[in-house]
Amino acid sequence: MAKKEIVKQVKEVMEKNGYLQVVIEGLHSAVDLIAEKKDKKLLIKVVENIDSVSRDVALELSKLADFIGAQPLIIGERSKNVVLGEELIYKRFSISCISVKGFEYLLDGLPQPIAARGIGAKVRIDGTKLKEIRRINNISAEELAKSIKISKSSVYRYEHTCAYVSLDVANRINNFFKSRLNAEKEEVESSTHPNNSEVHFASAEVRALSVKRMPFNIIAKGKTNYYEIASDGDIRTLVKKAVVLKEIMETFKNNYSFFVIESDKKEIMDLPVIKRDKLYNINSEAELLEIIMS
Repeated sequence: MAKKEIVKQVKEVMEKNGYLQVVIEGLHSAVDLIAEKKDKKLLIKVVENIDSVSRDVALELSKLADFIGAQPLIIGERSKNVVLGEELIYKRFSISCISVKGFEYLLDGLPQPIAARGIGAKVRIDGTKLKEIRRINNISAEELAKSIKISKSSVYRYEHTCAYVSLDVANRINNFFKSRLNAEKEEVESSTHPNNSEVHFASAEVRALSVKRMPFNIIAKGKTNYYEIASDGDIRTLVKKAVVLKEIMETFKNNYSFFVIESDKKEIMDLPVIKRDKLYNINSEAELLEIIMS
């Protein structure tokens, strides 16, 4: 199924469930759909093959979702040549991945287990608990290793370090002892989001986060409002961004968009242009709103 068709199906599912939504088209973006229903926000990346989502794209998607309090999702058709199970949630760089049908189940509130064979997922084994349960059951490291098809040295490593293992190995250990030994579930490849990309303006009343691979370069939030700010690109790209930014502003409440570029233009497609030095000399969020709305 082509990406365009998947996007169409996702849109239909969200419309049926009463979500407001904006589709991002014509730009290279880590997000393809932005959706909101009451206080619930979704940031969705749509792909045919979920393995095609790079670490950088996943990081930008997660970073933006954390900042605005949204749930990031990757919706696709398959992983490599395997079709995604309709009732399973997979993982790609810590982000939940799901089929269109699975997404429909999710919005309907049906419970969905994490796929037993996670994609890129790792879990941490509680080494102390593993060592203790092995000794209680009078099983040598060699016997355990042979039974679950790993090396003896791996068993010792799991017992003496905070070892991360694939979901498959974790499941084999848990099934062998009929006990859950996972310390916690997480992705080894996931990254914490550094705060050094955050800045403040309007006398610190507005927090701003620099982002990449989005139709805007900065996302900012004040007391109740969000601001999408585009700050680079040639005029053709800026116009494409303006189309998306206008739709975001018109679709979602308390969202305002503008450009920060060094230009004599006062606006691009009715969106205001503010020069950088002026932006950082604004004294309050109220003053910022007055400039945007003037």
